[in-house]
Amino acid sequence: MAPESTITAPAARRAARWAVAAIAVAAGLILAGCSVEVGTGNDLDTGDVESAIADGYRADGNVEVDVSCPDDVEAEEGGTFECTVTGPTGATADIEVRQTDDEGNVRWNVVPVGLNAAALEAQIAAEFQRQRNVTVSVDCPSAIAAEEGNVFSCTVTAPNGDEAEAEVTQEDDEGNVRWRIV
Repeated sequence: MAPESTITAPAARRAARWAVAAIAVAAGLILAGCSVEVGTGNDLDTGDVESAIADGYRADGNVEVDVSCPDDVEAEEGGTFECTVTGPTGATADIEVRQTDDEGNVRWNVVPVGLNAAALEAQIAAEFQRQRNVTVSVDCPSAIAAEEGNVFSCTVTAPNGDEAEAEVTQEDDEGNVRWRIV
């Protein structure tokens, strides 16, 4: 693989490749539901909610985040409140936390605060394997904010040590991307 290599495909396969990239990266973003018991008496321990949400990001996506929830939340079945999650790039997301009862049980959905670099690396490597029958290693930045129009580079390394850059462009703030070798 020479640094000037490009990946070419007919339009239909190219569109499919972008769709696969979008699905792979979006799937790699954390989209799991979580629940925990965090209350005693009339108030919730939102510090425990913050810890549980941060643990969920670490477990589901190996992402370190800071979580901030309101301090004074009364335990109330069906009640909701928002917590703010700040990812490693400084990107933030609001998470709605729903109380499932008045005993301190809560549920939330973890939402993306950045691209999953490991999923993107695996997708690029798989595409090289599929198109060129070449096993490559791919190294993307570890902290990538999910922002429409953001462009960054990943390094693609062939078994013989040749390197090329994959230019990645984010199509939206939901994790859909397209990439090409430059």
